[in-house]
Amino acid sequence: MRQLTAQFPIAPWRVVYTASGNTLAAAIINDHLGIVEYKLYWAAVKSKEEAQYLTAILNTPILDRLVKPYQSTGAFGPRDFDKYLWAVRIPRFQPDSPKHRRLVDLVVEAEDVAQQVPLGEVRSFQIARGNIRKVLMAAGISSALDTAVNALLESS
Repeated sequence: MRQLTAQFPIAPWRVVYTASGNTLAAAIINDHLGIVEYKLYWAAVKSKEEAQYLTAILNTPILDRLVKPYQSTGAFGPRDFDKYLWAVRIPRFQPDSPKHRRLVDLVVEAEDVAQQVPLGEVRSFQIARGNIRKVLMAAGISSALDTAVNALLESS
């Protein structure tokens, strides 16, 4: 299906997100050698700031709630994110927009906090991700991101 060769040349900045799961997870990749395989979707972006903006939106509970009606339902609830995320009207990144800059600033703060979470003894990515989410909630960053993304999506 040309999904591997479609990645070449590999963009310097990419955003990846999970194809399925109970909770959407998105991340930034800055690796000119890494290839994304079939359990992730990816998008090339023009800059680190655009990647931060997009991951801010993709990782918030508001987007998760907006996508739920489109998802197939399995034994444990809605599962597949696939390309349903793009049914939500996400504004194209504008570096001069105060709302967009606010999201980038919040992601920089979230990245700093997440890097401080000890993960040495964690045996699964699900537990690691959950631990990071708990710390971001306790720091108030998750709610600030959700509020900012909600305001952005309501105004578009």
